[in-house]
Amino acid sequence: MADPGGGAAGDSDTYRRFRSLVEAADHKFARARASDARAHSRRRLFEAYAEAWRFQLERRAELVKAGLKRWEIGDVASRIGQVYFAQYQLTSDLRFLGEALVFYDAVLSRGYFQPISDPVPGRIQPLSDLGVRFKALRFYARFVLVAALLDRRELVAALLARWTALLDQSRLVFPEGNFKEWRQLLQDVSRFLKAVAGPVGSPRSLRYVPQIDFHPNSSAHLARIQTGRCLRLQEAILSSHHRNEFSELTLDTFRVGQSLEWEPNWAVQQNSEVIDYSGDSGFIDMKFSSDMADSHLPPNPKKCILHRPSVPHLIAVIAAACETLSSDGVLLLYISASGGAGSQKHDLGLVLSSCGNTRYNYLYPSDLIPFTRSPLFLIIDSDISCAFKNLHGADRGEPPVLLLSPQKSTLEAGPTAHGSVFTLFLTSPLQAFCLLVGLSDIDPEVCGNAESILAAGMAKWEVIICSSAWLNPAYARVLPDPFLRRLITRFIFCRSALGQLRGDRDEEYLPEIWPELPASVSPESSAVESVLRQIAESIGVFRRFRFSDADDQ
Repeated sequence: MADPGGGAAGDSDTYRRFRSLVEAADHKFARARASDARAHSRRRLFEAYAEAWRFQLERRAELVKAGLKRWEIGDVASRIGQVYFAQYQLTSDLRFLGEALVFYDAVLSRGYFQPISDPVPGRIQPLSDLGVRFKALRFYARFVLVAALLDRRELVAALLARWTALLDQSRLVFPEGNFKEWRQLLQDVSRFLKAVAGPVGSPRSLRYVPQIDFHPNSSAHLARIQTGRCLRLQEAILSSHHRNEFSELTLDTFRVGQSLEWEPNWAVQQNSEVIDYSGDSGFIDMKFSSDMADSHLPPNPKKCILHRPSVPHLIAVIAAACETLSSDGVLLLYISASGGAGSQKHDLGLVLSSCGNTRYNYLYPSDLIPFTRSPLFLIIDSDISCAFKNLHGADRGEPPVLLLSPQKSTLEAGPTAHGSVFTLFLTSPLQAFCLLVGLSDIDPEVCGNAESILAAGMAKWEVIICSSAWLNPAYARVLPDPFLRRLITRFIFCRSALGQLRGDRDEEYLPEIWPELPASVSPESSAVESVLRQIAESIGVFRRFRFSDADDQ
């Protein structure tokens, strides 16, 4: 007997089996997103989608005869991409991000979400064409995010063009549909990605590139300070409460998150290769973490990116992270938010919620004191960052390292336009420097030369700090970690650039670091000023700074 979809009864059973596998996998995915799933639960989730994917590959002819639509295949492939992306968020393992790109690229190349042809007569569609269009729009949003995180700039530009064209077409074909929010989202994403590219469009990655960021000359000096207790960055908690965001990532957390990852060799190769998945039903293998290990690099520190958390939520996450820190682990806490006075005017704190202006929305420096029983590396980007220097000397056994932003911005535009300049210096220092001096374009050769000068300068600063006759024990413990060491040397450059910029500015325009670094790397020191001078001369902005002998030139 024929079924309503136009196929035989056996074919209908095949289709129902496929739908049941997909729905079971979707149910597991929803449960995993709603809870902190354990490793074995995540593996079961991967296995559930792998079973559904293999089933449709092996029974494709039967499923198509039963009425399977191409968008249904694309929907499963897109969801598998989501699963890989979610796994990347949990583990910070870039291999999962690469696998998400594979599935998303296959969906695009094979046209799974192309406009649907006339439906099979008599078959009831699970979704209308409009519903499929919304699925396609969501697919493009997810694909753009993955491509941006992998720094695939040409692919991002192509996806934005396709996304715009699909949205324009959808508004014409489905005038009854509400596409206003999609139009706004596309505009927000375009603005976000333009800010990510910055005024320079530096070709280098935000991630830690050993060939560029590791300086062999400092190895012997680092070994000298590793005689005591050495810490490694084990986990990072990132929270930004400024706008200009994309999928719960602000510009600041987008940049900081990538700067705490290694740049694997396969990502460099992937950026130069074109992968062809245009075949109709070629097999795409699903991989789990055990199949994707990179033996050449240590694992990335885990990251927890919080989108506008409440104060109790943030404190709970910090407490959980401190509870699981190993004996040689350090927790990095990055918070970017505006400040204000609490119940007492002199009691300054970070405003972590826009819902009412009550004392429950404020995170005070004293709230973090209990967590100084564990090693902390704290970055505060706020107009009241100075309040957090009170944590220096108030610890409960583990003196934290504090990187505190200027209280006032050197630029007229607020942090929402391009992200925080302070955070940009910590993640992409040359891009921040060009933004600081108002450069919107720079020759690639000049840019490369400036990058080389800066890299050589940071290598020199590492040697100076590690060989200093007096080095605070807090630094001796964290400098061996490459991510934390790079943050400290980039802070030195940031402080120098802001401090030497011409104009009448007081200390509120300067960042602070606690404990204090050796005077040999102060902004006025010859080792630091000479690097800033060389960069300024190479780019042609020497007169924007007040060097010690600049008045005579």
